[in-house]
Amino acid sequence: MTFDRSQHVIVGNVDKLGPAWWGVGDMRIDGVHHFAGPVPMPVARDLLNSANVSAEKIYTLNANGEYVEIPNMRAMQRITTGRVHKVFSDGYTPTAGDTLIDTVEPWLQGEVQVGSVGTLRHGALSFIQLEVAESISVEKFGETFRPYLLCADSKDGSIAETYKRCVTRAVCYNTVSAALGESGGVVRRKHTKNGRIDIRDAVQALGLIEATIDDYIAEMTMLIETTVTDRQWFAFLDANTPLLDAKTGELKTGKSLTLAEKERDALSTLWTRDMRVAPWKNTAWGVVQAVNTHTTHDATVRGVNGDRSERNRIRNITGQTEAMDLSTLDTLRKVLAAA
Repeated sequence: MTFDRSQHVIVGNVDKLGPAWWGVGDMRIDGVHHFAGPVPMPVARDLLNSANVSAEKIYTLNANGEYVEIPNMRAMQRITTGRVHKVFSDGYTPTAGDTLIDTVEPWLQGEVQVGSVGTLRHGALSFIQLEVAESISVEKFGETFRPYLLCADSKDGSIAETYKRCVTRAVCYNTVSAALGESGGVVRRKHTKNGRIDIRDAVQALGLIEATIDDYIAEMTMLIETTVTDRQWFAFLDANTPLLDAKTGELKTGKSLTLAEKERDALSTLWTRDMRVAPWKNTAWGVVQAVNTHTTHDATVRGVNGDRSERNRIRNITGQTEAMDLSTLDTLRKVLAAA
């Protein structure tokens, strides 16, 4: 079944950002899918509550052909559609949309606003994005970005209730971790009765966003000031997207070779000619952004019911985007150390 993007993701601050990248063909600020200002809290609450689940008893047939309850097990069934996400033991406590909204609502004062809200994967994943209205520009590097707090939860156990600091680069809509490799960027709550989040008020939430700005600029500065020569770039390509088979050491053949060559060509085009990356050619920042931009916008989409934008949001929520950036940096550091 085709996933209808417009019914499941709502984006605010369109007058400052432009419409969501999935809004091609309908760019209007309609007060339904796109809002000129922040997403209104009642709208966010209604959407998140549409993904609520009920814990239903599970039955099986016994030897006499009778249905008997399976003890201590419950199926997480979406109330609005009847879809069963997964079966858990009695100790699993899903977070209702009201609970997620009630957690973040005290933070929404002054500058902190709801930038977007949505449900993904048939409602199994929900998110709400808190941000400040204005983008941040660093003229020295020609970078503009938006820091935000991503609050996400799952009904299928794929993630714990998660609160993480992120950044979106305005030039390409890439999502980047605020401080790669720093554990302070993510807070998680397990789906148990005693789980809780200790972000108390709007002042603390705004403080986290402001800290995100500082951490991101520091990370970006360090990477921009790290030189990567053309020779090192080709060495990185050999390590990141090798043409040689890892087992035999010989040149790949067939589809494997074609895919590797295609990816290397795409990365090199970003590195040399694409304005989303090329201004930072010959820097570590350019390397990270080349891989991130290729994966975000060009790489084949697999394993999701929706489209590229859903895949990208899921990767961000589940930590795959950060893991990719960290892997890129690890590969690059080894290349630079060997030079």
